[in-house]
Amino acid sequence: MRAEPFALDDARRVLAHPDTPAAYTNWVEVLPLTGTEDRTHLGNLLEWSHRTARTPLGASRPVFERALRGVPEDLLDAWMQALASASVEDFVDHHVPFLRNLSTVSPDQTGGWVREFLAAQEGRGPPPGADGGLQRALLPRPDSVLVEITRSCNFACTMCSSRTGGFLPERTMLLPVFGEIVRVFGPAAKSLRINGYGETTLVPDLHRYLDCLDEFRYRGLREIITNLSAPLPVYEDLYARGFVLLVSWDAADPALFERIRVGADYRVLEKRLRALGRVAAAQRDRVGLLFTLQESNLDEVVPVVRLAAKAGVGLVLLNMVKEADGSPWMESRFEEITARFAQAEELALA
Repeated sequence: MRAEPFALDDARRVLAHPDTPAAYTNWVEVLPLTGTEDRTHLGNLLEWSHRTARTPLGASRPVFERALRGVPEDLLDAWMQALASASVEDFVDHHVPFLRNLSTVSPDQTGGWVREFLAAQEGRGPPPGADGGLQRALLPRPDSVLVEITRSCNFACTMCSSRTGGFLPERTMLLPVFGEIVRVFGPAAKSLRINGYGETTLVPDLHRYLDCLDEFRYRGLREIITNLSAPLPVYEDLYARGFVLLVSWDAADPALFERIRVGADYRVLEKRLRALGRVAAAQRDRVGLLFTLQESNLDEVVPVVRLAAKAGVGLVLLNMVKEADGSPWMESRFEEITARFAQAEELALA
């Protein structure tokens, strides 16, 4: 079998005809449409055999026997028969994630889960007025979706382990995968955040990812968390596309800011923040500062709120750092913390 990424050309037939019965599709047609974890799980089940990957799903009984972890023969028969009535789109959206999740279930529970899944499949039909496909959800789809496009970052923040010294393509989601996430979850989602554990704006051709939101007519809230290190036009484009921009900002004191966010240039970022504030003057609540509280920057809570006001930023959101020892300082300084929050609230409301 070829190494990742699998070519979308292999899936051209099923992309054009997503209602093709799963039983009559080959694994190589399915693999390019799956996410990284699902694809890895399927590859292991196929024993990374090129010959097996070219086998139709309906002739892959040994593969499903491994996947279903020794279920009774009659249940395995039912699974194989169900492949003829399930579309390949349905197989990718529901069967593949089920198979991966099944690997985490105790073997003595596998049979029960498979029976429940098949029963749900048999009893599921498209809602009135729908054309089937993605509208036929086995379970309610989430209202809120967080997508980590990349685990790359150009900063080395003291409280974060995502320190890669810049963009790494091997730690970045493929564009077709992102598009599939939007296609599957977008119709029901009320909010979608391009999460900020990695720095999303490092991704080359980020606009192509963002185009997927319009292509699949995503209408919910759009958010991005960023360290603000990209050029201003990137953020102007995000703002024009309707995003709420949450900027990671942990101090108003330049020296402390740069000690926490190693690799940052405070003066450059503050200038960019003020420019962004001017861009968002008509909707100030679409730009916010995301402050991660730790003992070293407790005294910066109020100054950061003051900075936000001066920069034309309409939101300051605070979260607490997750420390290995459980952050005992938070208990010992609880009254001090609440006092800082009260001061910040009073300033914000003024």
